[in-house]
Amino acid sequence: MARLKPILPEAASSDVAAVYEELKKSKWRVPAMYQVLAHHLPILKCHEAYFDAVMNKGLLDRKLKEKVAYKVAQLNECAYSTASHRRYAMKCGATEKDMRGVDEMQTSGMSSKEGAALQLAVAMNKSGRMVSDEMFQELKAHYSPGEIVELLAVIGLMAFASRLADALGLEAEK
Repeated sequence: MARLKPILPEAASSDVAAVYEELKKSKWRVPAMYQVLAHHLPILKCHEAYFDAVMNKGLLDRKLKEKVAYKVAQLNECAYSTASHRRYAMKCGATEKDMRGVDEMQTSGMSSKEGAALQLAVAMNKSGRMVSDEMFQELKAHYSPGEIVELLAVIGLMAFASRLADALGLEAEK
């Protein structure tokens, strides 16, 4: 159970309701994390804006970003974020087989581009220092500098979001 009571959409102020409407466009719902962050409107707005910039805009396909986000959440053992980003990946076109491949890091069944992104997620989730020069060269073979920044931002965002969700006591949503 969440450690702070969520601000449900029907009880939200007009400022919070406006953010909730934006969330519904990209997330198809108002996730529990945002309902708790609504206790501090500037943080809610900033979190939503950063998430939007990282996950909804940019150069990379949302499905790839959701798979990477899912892997980071899984590595951090965050049930809330793992369930959320698995669901988002599936909404973006990932299959059960795709997700099993991510679960088991069966990169042989993926494109080398996708495999490089997931290897980056595993390494960076341990520590940014775990991203070797060789790994970065592999990324450069598949991704532009802007795409690499985007991948790094997805991984950093999910590491933060997973820790935040666990500290708030958020449970996986169905």
